[in-house]
Amino acid sequence: PVIETMDEPAKAEIRLFYFWKDGWKRPVGVHNLARLSKGKMIGTRYNKDKEWVGGGVAFFEQP
Repeated sequence: PVIETMDEPAKAEIRLFYFWKDGWKRPVGVHNLARLSKGKMIGTRYNKDKEWVGGGVAFFEQP
């Protein structure tokens, strides 16, 4: 756990989604999903009745 909350620390996960078409030199990042969890694993089954958990979009600065 790396994020301090009011009751207990939370874990974080950021999933990155890419498109990589044939002929492209590299993939292009198109979306992400940031999630916080206090359960054994990340997902609604493991976070019932917990506060400060869930998912959303993470914003990144452009270089």
